[in-house]
Amino acid sequence: MDKNGGIMLNLILFSLAAVAAAGLALKFYLEHYEQTGRYRITRLEFIVEMVLMALVVSPLTAEIGIYAARSNLLTFNEYLNGWESEAARADTACYRDSACRHNYDCDPYPVPVSYSCGEKNEDTCWTVEIRYHSCPYVTVESDYAIRTTVGNYSIATNRFPDNPNQHRWRTGKNIPDYVIQNAGAGIPDFWLAAKRRIDSGRPGPATTRSSYVNYIYASDITNLKQYSPDVKQFLDMKLLPRLASTIHDFYRADKAHFIGYLPEDARDWQQSLEYLTAALGSELQGDLQFVITRNDAINANPDRYVNSVKAYWQDKEVFDRDTFSKNGIGIVVGTQDGKTIAWARAFTGMPLGNEQLLVALNNNLKGVLITPENVFGAVRGQFREGTSVNGKKLTVVSDRNGGVLAQLLWGQPDRATKFARVSMTANDPTDNGSGFLYLSSEIQPTTGQSVVIIIVIFFLGLAAWAGCAAFDGDEIFRQLLMHFNLKTKQKGT
Repeated sequence: MDKNGGIMLNLILFSLAAVAAAGLALKFYLEHYEQTGRYRITRLEFIVEMVLMALVVSPLTAEIGIYAARSNLLTFNEYLNGWESEAARADTACYRDSACRHNYDCDPYPVPVSYSCGEKNEDTCWTVEIRYHSCPYVTVESDYAIRTTVGNYSIATNRFPDNPNQHRWRTGKNIPDYVIQNAGAGIPDFWLAAKRRIDSGRPGPATTRSSYVNYIYASDITNLKQYSPDVKQFLDMKLLPRLASTIHDFYRADKAHFIGYLPEDARDWQQSLEYLTAALGSELQGDLQFVITRNDAINANPDRYVNSVKAYWQDKEVFDRDTFSKNGIGIVVGTQDGKTIAWARAFTGMPLGNEQLLVALNNNLKGVLITPENVFGAVRGQFREGTSVNGKKLTVVSDRNGGVLAQLLWGQPDRATKFARVSMTANDPTDNGSGFLYLSSEIQPTTGQSVVIIIVIFFLGLAAWAGCAAFDGDEIFRQLLMHFNLKTKQKGT
């Protein structure tokens, strides 16, 4: 019997033992302490239920539970990166009783309403109630959304025009300040900036969080994951950056980290990295987190520090589902003078693959001036002929100029350094690597998950025992047997 079969058998046996014990206890109680005699569990009912539990309910529930538990253990999160593609606006004309959101009660009208009257509620009486129409504050409300290659985002809904009191639906009705504040007025700045980028043919970057399957993190095989005994020491010294795993401003993320180094414009570093990862994600399915350090303890032994960074970012106990993803590239550089890179180390979220890229990054970043332009390059999105964007036959591609990373990641001048996302399953002919499906058999429900599965089966058994006690199972079985015999005789004749 394989490991999966052994786990299922144990779950079934434990759950059946618990269900049988509960059934015997309930049967004993009903036979000795239940006074009315209405409720009981007969021997036949006990046998039939245990057979059904053993052959149907327990195996099916255990199988579903194991599948759900393994799916939970296998699921992790990663960044998907791409470009803005369209800034969409939809205006809704407002009128009385329309679909506009911001309204007030207006124009009362009478409605006859019936009600029962009299001592026996047999007579019908009538009264008149005053109802109100719903009137909008303004003549139009607007929705603003941005479409990107990684998803669509609602920026604002049911927003008022600029100067709402100049667009009142009923001129004699002033709009309270709190209503304007709740609705918002005018074109949102975030949407307007995105529209200007898109209209100019230079869309901005976008990123989102998405789930994927990772057999390596879900398994207990430790030699496929980085380990470092120095993580605690660097954490105590507050020298380990926390792995980025959040989104801000709808579809933006800060993936540049600074340890002991204070850039003149941190926002410029973050934005330049966003543009680079937008191209990296949309064209090569990768993601990049970049660390700049300036610290004597780190510079004394860069390998020791970078191993700690990787081990920390791959620690499932710390980051749970946000552990460093399989499409991730981590690059750590150190500086002594704050102007040039003294050393560089790179790693990926997979134990194999992209070795030549990592060596090239380690070698070619050394001595580079520490500016976003020199490190990342000038990366921008642009529209080209392809799929439909804004009603035109366009698609978004990247325009890359300069920058050590932009060149090496795309295999320039040596194509051997081009980043290739390593496959987790190798199910597709275009996948890179042989995959890690062989780890699947190692991934089993945790103790806590196994207990939950047993509890679910146990409560299903309790429900069945309650049904046996409440209904005369013997009589039901006899009726079913008579029906079956009758059908058999009719077929024989």
